[in-house]
Amino acid sequence: MRRIVSSAALVLAIGAAWAAPATAGPGEANPESVVCDATFSRTTVLRTLPSANADGIAEIPADTWVSTECVPFVVGGNHRTCTYDSQVWIWAVWGDQAGYAHTGCLNRYNVH
Repeated sequence: MRRIVSSAALVLAIGAAWAAPATAGPGEANPESVVCDATFSRTTVLRTLPSANADGIAEIPADTWVSTECVPFVVGGNHRTCTYDSQVWIWAVWGDQAGYAHTGCLNRYNVH
């Protein structure tokens, strides 16, 4: 099943609907593994840490799907993007780079 959450609904769903799957022990397969991805409404900087002051390691083009591997959202430095002030960041994988992207411009979030 695939869910697409709009950016407005996402804000409400972050705390209420986020349920992390059970984790398997080292070397064990996780039958409850979930795949997630996201897009941003405009080009978004992928950073080494969840802070606007952290080094940028890549730029995620607008409306391009990135893998989030369903890692929970994290609280980091306050930042303003797409007219939203927020301390919420997401772990994202873009190409061969992995880091944090600010959720202010988060456009879509899919849970498969």
